[in-house]
Amino acid sequence: MRHRIVSDALPTTPILVFCPLTQRSFYSPLYPWDLYKAERTGIKPGCIHISCHRVINMEKNQWKTYAFWILFTEGVGLLAGWLTRNGTALYRTTINRPALSPPAIVFPIVWTLLYALMGIGAARVYLTRPSENRSDSLRLYMIQLFFNFFWSIIFFNFRAYFIAFLWLIALWVLILRMIGLFRRVDPLAAGLQIPYLVWVTFAGYLNAGVWLLNP
Repeated sequence: MRHRIVSDALPTTPILVFCPLTQRSFYSPLYPWDLYKAERTGIKPGCIHISCHRVINMEKNQWKTYAFWILFTEGVGLLAGWLTRNGTALYRTTINRPALSPPAIVFPIVWTLLYALMGIGAARVYLTRPSENRSDSLRLYMIQLFFNFFWSIIFFNFRAYFIAFLWLIALWVLILRMIGLFRRVDPLAAGLQIPYLVWVTFAGYLNAGVWLLNP
């Protein structure tokens, strides 16, 4: 069974595809060899026919990519949480906290959602065509994730609140830069990082408050 791409697109950009085998429409990349085949045969990209089974495999591979990046990012967060579990418990019982500090249950819920959005954004960037902006975006993603991971250890385990605050400022700058790079590659991926930036801004306020209230 074969299907037809129902919208024109440039190579390796998302295109709307209808698959009669699954009776579904979805976006999938148009690869260079498809464009080459079209040019050789004189067929426009909007009329290229591709094996439906191949497109189903492409769709599965996309889901694997999303699963990898989400699970990888969530795993970093879970590892950080496990390593700082004792420090977190001590923080809840002995540390003076600033006004507007949310209940303890809020933090794991928010971070789980944020890590998922981060992973989705990274996956979307990864699925775009290879480019310098794509490479720079993913590299910066890994760097900010490194800073994210070690902030928890500095803050909860070492209780070095001032250093943690400076570390958080560096993380905030990295996130802002990452959003800018993501926007060049995939605007939606960049938009998914806005809640992350907002939350880290709020975390900066909490970090500064803890530093000032616990000299």
